[in-house]
Amino acid sequence: MEELRIGNYVFNAEDEPYFFKVEEIKYNYGRLGVVYRDGSCWSSEPEFISLTEDILLKIKGVSKTSKTWYELKYSDITFRIEDGNWDEPSLDILKGGTYITCIEYLHELQNLIFELIREELDIDL
Repeated sequence: MEELRIGNYVFNAEDEPYFFKVEEIKYNYGRLGVVYRDGSCWSSEPEFISLTEDILLKIKGVSKTSKTWYELKYSDITFRIEDGNWDEPSLDILKGGTYITCIEYLHELQNLIFELIREELDIDL
């Protein structure tokens, strides 16, 4: 859970399943967990959100350019995202035709974009 940061989206399967935005990361009784919903809820085991085609298309600025290619235009940078196998989501991220990395989860994409351009992704979950 060390790669999570405030602002990342994760999934909570406990009780009523839903996506949530991490508001705080802290220890509670020796367990690392995340706080969400204005501090009123706690989850010690949030699930990472796999980057499925459906999730990818909920990100503002993403457009499908072919059967396996997507573009994310954010700020003044265009990222090309490619995957030919949505059964096991993992996406190759390219910037300016140069391979950057392969990612599997939404929070990884959020962190990559934030690290590169210091802006948060606009996601409609």
